[in-house]
Amino acid sequence: MRYHGTIFYPEERSELLSLVEAEKDSDPIRAAILPHMGLWQCQEAYRSVFRTIPDCKRIIALLPLHRPPLERDGGSIMFESKEEAEDTPLGEVRIGTFGLGDASAYEKEEYMRELLLPYAAYFTPSSTLHAIYTYVKKSEDMKKLRHFLSSMDDGNTVFLISSNMTGRLQEDEMRRMRSSTIDAILEGGHLLDKWRKGRIGACATAEIESVSAILGGRWELIWTREEDSICGHAGFIMR
Repeated sequence: MRYHGTIFYPEERSELLSLVEAEKDSDPIRAAILPHMGLWQCQEAYRSVFRTIPDCKRIIALLPLHRPPLERDGGSIMFESKEEAEDTPLGEVRIGTFGLGDASAYEKEEYMRELLLPYAAYFTPSSTLHAIYTYVKKSEDMKKLRHFLSSMDDGNTVFLISSNMTGRLQEDEMRRMRSSTIDAILEGGHLLDKWRKGRIGACATAEIESVSAILGGRWELIWTREEDSICGHAGFIMR
């Protein structure tokens, strides 16, 4: 179910299509990092990523929760959208499941999944999208996530990570933190330790490090938003 239309993306078909449509790119990717913000501001990053995803590829989206899980879900670090055909103004998106915890309660607060839907409907209508909400802040939990994701790396899966480069900060501090975070992602290595020490600010740090370790590739910066003044944003791909 969609909850955040008109706030983070337009519901009117022709306006939404103007943010989405582009020609396909024949040079496929294995993973990407995309920001979460209004699609009006980050459409270029989303188009650049989705135009490189071959239709029929399985898409696993890692969506970091911005608050701890509910008390009833204590001890769990992964939750997923229920299996359904999600309707969008640009067509249906097939949502798949792996049998993880129910993410319904989190979908009302977190809009990240909804940003992906129009692009999936337009570029990959035959693909199955798995929307996995994660809460990974400790090394032991990152090991669990990495173990789970490694079993999904079958050569027919693209991993998408929703992450901003900083939280809400004063502009000078935001720009410094955004630059440090981008540099750390491009460099690779142990990102979670840098996040704990306050050196980087990506909200999906553990997810980024986990995918990097599984795929063994290097991230390529494809987009930054120079107009940022409060929260830092960037986009990356891994081929």
